[in-house]
Formats: sequence, C-alpha cells, structure tokens
Amino acid sequence: MYDFMQMGTAPFALGTCVGVERGTGVQIVLPGADAGAAIVPADCLDQVAVGPGDQVLVVRPEGADRPVVIGTIGAAPRPPLRLASGYTVAAEVARVQLHGPDGRLALEIDTAGPAPTVRPVAGDLTLDLEGRLTVAARSIEMQAKLGGVQIKANDDVVVEGERIRLN
Repeated sequence: MYDFMQMGTAPFALGTCVGVERGTGVQIVLPGADAGAAIVPADCLDQVAVGPGDQVLVVRPEGADRPVVIGTIGAAPRPPLRLASGYTVAAEVARVQLHGPDGRLALEIDTAGPAPTVRPVAGDLTLDLEGRLTVAARSIEMQAKLGGVQIKANDDVVVEGERIRLN
C-alpha cells in the first residue's frame, strides 16, 4: 500500500496513469513510491478522461484510503478507435480524423483555425435526412469551385430577401 505521507504536506502531487480500472478507478504511479508500491489504485472524478501514459494531478482527501485524480496535465497519444464498419477514428488536440477500411483519410474535423472546419478529404459528401435540414448563420456563402450549382425541389422554390440579385 502506498504511504500517503510520501506526498509530504502538499495537498496534491503529479503522477502517471499506468492503467484504467472499471468505473472511475485508475492505476497510477506517484513520485517517491518505492519499487514494492509503485502502482497505486486511485479514484478519478467523473468528468476527467484519463488513459495510460497521461500525467495526472492527484489530491489526498483527508481520511480517504485512495488518492483522487482531479485532472490531467498532459495526455498521451491515444490509438485510433476501430468501428464495426471498419472505419477508424483518430483524435488529436485540435483535429478528429475518420479513416476508411482501406486506411485512407475520409473525413477531417479541424478546430485549429478561426472556425471549425469539416472537410471530406476525397470524393463527395451526401447529407440525407428523413426530416428537415435548417442552416442558420449571420451570413451564408456557397461556392462551387468547379462546375455549377443545382437546386432541385419537389415543390415550390421560395427565395426571400431585401434584394435578390442575379448576376
């Protein structure tokens, strides 16, 4: 068992996550732990996502028999998540990528720029909904980089505006 006194009088310590338990538990290594007690079970706050290799901030609640992880300082890279469809999802600090079963990049969400960007990397993108699609913004801009723009409706097409300019 880890001797909490090794944390000294500081109310917190930095540790390293080495494993995840069921529920909100993790296995951590705290500084000063001797070789026989290097891996320590700890609880983790519900909203703190912790994985092996993460540097974690640990507190020592008075009267508790386990330390509590209250945050991460640096997250270790996570392996891609493989979906049943064969696609994989890889997340980085400012970007999420979806790779097809063949390993090629299919879709990217990038939050590093001035506005989040959703980018299909190759091919076409189809939005197919059973219900209504509403797009609302301060202003909307559409551009066809090569080719035309087609609008099809199974009913009337209504265009409303203060002024409608064509060419």
